[in-house]
Amino acid sequence: MQIGTKTSKPIIAIVATSGEDRTRPYVQTIVAHRGDARVLRPGDDFEKLSPNGVMLTGGGDLSRHFYDHSLTAVERKTLGKIEMKREEYESRLLAWASKHDIPTLGICRGCQMLNVFARGTLIPDIPTWQASRGMVPTLDHRFEGAASSPAHDISIETSSQLYKMLGARKRIAVNSSHHQALSRIGHSLKVAARAADGIIEAIEDSNKTFWIGVHFHPERMWKRFPVFSNLFKILMKHARKNRLK
Repeated sequence: MQIGTKTSKPIIAIVATSGEDRTRPYVQTIVAHRGDARVLRPGDDFEKLSPNGVMLTGGGDLSRHFYDHSLTAVERKTLGKIEMKREEYESRLLAWASKHDIPTLGICRGCQMLNVFARGTLIPDIPTWQASRGMVPTLDHRFEGAASSPAHDISIETSSQLYKMLGARKRIAVNSSHHQALSRIGHSLKVAARAADGIIEAIEDSNKTFWIGVHFHPERMWKRFPVFSNLFKILMKHARKNRLK
């Protein structure tokens, strides 16, 4: 549906990844959870659309000024595609969503955007970062198996919203497809989950109705592992309430 088209379902704005095919799983997930998915690209008028919820998706890497230190030559070579226009657009969208308390879910790169928006920083490349500290890698954060297959467990903070959303589980197996990670956590955010090697796997802002970032990909797992559907059900629950305001 186009921006401005009326709908009875809550509208969820999804910022496009590099290609439409990569955006499709997110769109299909929102539709399956009874939402009206609207794919946005830099330049689209999100205020005119006035979505009831926001989803930031996966994709390439973020700009160099978001990292916790000046990049080495080795680290620079690890960087993938950087989309400056998308970063700037998502920052404006997050500022609007934060101001209006719009339910927001960040997935993988989207989780990183939530953190840097809150003035947090990133680790540019997990393996390089670990090697520089003499750490022996114990987990594969860039798992090359099936997209829906668990790569490793995460430990969930029992005081977090995520803990309640995922059925009061202290540990759960998740998929993984990222080589960057969160370093310093942004203002008002708190860590909701970590992997066994200390890498942050989820963040949230308890001062907002629904403002959560996860490094894993629940949109690829929920059909096989229904517990991950809860993230989208609760996003839609709050988006419906937002629509009725």
